[in-house]
Amino acid sequence: MSIKPSTSRPALRPSSGTCIMAGAGGCELKPSNNPKNRHRSPMEAARTSPRCGAQTRSGPPCMAPAVNGKKRCRMHGGTNPGAPAGPANGNWRHGLYSREMLQMRRELNAARRGIRDMKVAKANSG
Repeated sequence: MSIKPSTSRPALRPSSGTCIMAGAGGCELKPSNNPKNRHRSPMEAARTSPRCGAQTRSGPPCMAPAVNGKKRCRMHGGTNPGAPAGPANGNWRHGLYSREMLQMRRELNAARRGIRDMKVAKANSG
């Protein structure tokens, strides 16, 4: 008779707070008021850091720690600042769809709508 080892792992108990929500992403900590736990150890900080969560090809979300100030890990774009804006981008052509031109067209269209509405209101009243 063989005994199978348990495949489930016991949940880790953080010492710097109380786990208020356990899920696939780990444990969300509620800060403790205990002054002894004010400073976390580096290993505890690493264990409780936010996770990347990007969808992996195998199915489950990525569990690597997110880059500081970002939502993704270094392998899923957390260190990439993105493409440069404007003419510095190699794909820049004419600026027709640039942020400034889109804003200018929105303002012109709003002015046209206002003029049209005034004409319709004048025609209906007179």
